[in-house]
Amino acid sequence: MGIYPDLRRYCLLLLVLGPVFALVGVGALAFFFVGLTDERDTMGKGLVLLYGVVMLFLAWLMLVNAPRWYRRATWVLNNTQPHTSILRLREESSSDSTNLYADLYTPSDVSGMQPLETHWVHHPRWSLEGVSESEVKVYRDPNPGGPVVIEADRGLLWSYPTKTFGRSKG
Repeated sequence: MGIYPDLRRYCLLLLVLGPVFALVGVGALAFFFVGLTDERDTMGKGLVLLYGVVMLFLAWLMLVNAPRWYRRATWVLNNTQPHTSILRLREESSSDSTNLYADLYTPSDVSGMQPLETHWVHHPRWSLEGVSESEVKVYRDPNPGGPVVIEADRGLLWSYPTKTFGRSKG
């Protein structure tokens, strides 16, 4: 199964960065195991080992888990029935990034204090002006923690991978 065209740029970026992270991780582990650090500097060796393991884990996320998420999101869009919700978008800025969140409400209870659900979504290429407070179609993965795709009048909003994706149901 392919990946929806909106998501291909994310996968391409991950397929470029993943091998770089893997090479750096392997290099750090080689540096650790060959023993090029000072034998008396156990803290430095420990940090090199930790750095190598973290880089390999991030490479795995980029090369295996994230593309699996985007293929699953494409499947959700093509194979599930949408539900109608009211969308409110909000941005949260930190010192290094701005995150976009989609708060979803039932159509009958827009004035409710708490949204039914909130999803961290990718910033789309299209303008967000006028999209908030509008009725949208929401495609949900039948598995808990799976992808959510929000179809607005201007285009699609795709959720980021969650920490529960891919865990066994047992």
